[in-house]
Amino acid sequence: MKLKKIFFASLLGLLLLVNSGCSSAVEAESDYNLVKQELVNVRYKVPGSWLLQASTSDNESVNQYSFDGGLFQVAFTTTSDKISDANIQQAFINDLLTQLPDATIDNLQEVTIDLNKAYQYDLKFTLDGVNYVGNVLMFDLDNGYMTMTFAVDEKNTDYSNVFDTIKDSISIPILSSDPVLQQTQQNNELPAVVSNFDESTNTYQGDVASIKIDGLTQTTDYYDNPALKINFTITNTSDTPLSVVQLLLTQLQVVQANAPDVLLSNAILTDSDNAIDLNRVLQPNESLDGYYAVTLKDNTNPVLVQFKANANAPIDHTLTYDLTSTVE
Repeated sequence: MKLKKIFFASLLGLLLLVNSGCSSAVEAESDYNLVKQELVNVRYKVPGSWLLQASTSDNESVNQYSFDGGLFQVAFTTTSDKISDANIQQAFINDLLTQLPDATIDNLQEVTIDLNKAYQYDLKFTLDGVNYVGNVLMFDLDNGYMTMTFAVDEKNTDYSNVFDTIKDSISIPILSSDPVLQQTQQNNELPAVVSNFDESTNTYQGDVASIKIDGLTQTTDYYDNPALKINFTITNTSDTPLSVVQLLLTQLQVVQANAPDVLLSNAILTDSDNAIDLNRVLQPNESLDGYYAVTLKDNTNPVLVQFKANANAPIDHTLTYDLTSTVE
C-alpha cells in the first residue's frame, strides 16, 4: 500500500534528523498546538516546538514530527480497507517488520479514542545503536484509516507521558459505523415514549433524552471557518446510564438547507475545547448544561437543527437558523 511505503521510506531519514539538533524540551500541555490532519476531519495536539514535515496527495496525508531523541508520525489514507480487519492490521505490521527486521511489535490492546475503538501496539527497535521504544496506534474512519506511530530513545524518559497527552487530545468525527452509537441505535429495550417538541420551552422529548435548546449562536471555529454553537440542557430520561454524546446524537442532527442529507461535522471552537462534557456518562434523570458546535459549509444557507425520537426514526421537528454576514 502506498501509504506504508511513504511511512517506511521516510523513517530512517526522520530518525537521522531527530539526532541533528531538534528540540529537546518537553512542553506544558498549554504549549501544545492544535493540528487538523489534511483530507480528514481529525484533530490532535502536539508540542509546539516539534519540527513538522508534511506531505499530501489526492488520497493520503502524512504528518511527521521530529524532536531530540524521537519521532511522531500521523498517516491517513483514503481506502475501503478497515484497520479493524485483522488481516489488514497484520499486513501493516508485517510491512513495518520488513523495514525494521529487529523490531518487536506486540502487546495488542483495544483502546478508546474519542468514543471510537482503536488498536494500540508496543513498539521496540534498534537503529544505529540506539534503542527506541514507543507505540503504534490505529483506528478506522468512514473513508479510510489512520495510524499514529510514536518512538523515542528509551533513555529519554521525559517523554513518557507525551503520547498519552496526544491520545487524549484526539478528536474524531462521529463514525457511521461507531459501535457505541450502533448499540444505542439498535437497543430496543429502552422504553419508548411519544416524541414531541414543546415550543414554549424549546424542549424535545425523545426515547432516551430530553433536549432543551438554550440558544443558537453563529460563530467561527478554531480555524476561522463558519460555525454554529448549540447550547443545550440535556436530561437522561431512560433507565440506563448513557453518555451525553449517545443521548445527543441519537436524537439530534444538524444540516444546512442546501445539503439536507449531509450531516455537519462537530467543530472545535477554541484551543481549550475538549470532549469531557460530551463523554460524560449521565445516570437516569441526571441533567447537564453544555454546548455542541458544528462547522458550517458556508455563511449563507440556513442551518437546520433536526430532532427525532431515536437514531432510526424520521425527523420529528426542525429548528431553522438563518445565518447573517456577521458572527459573534
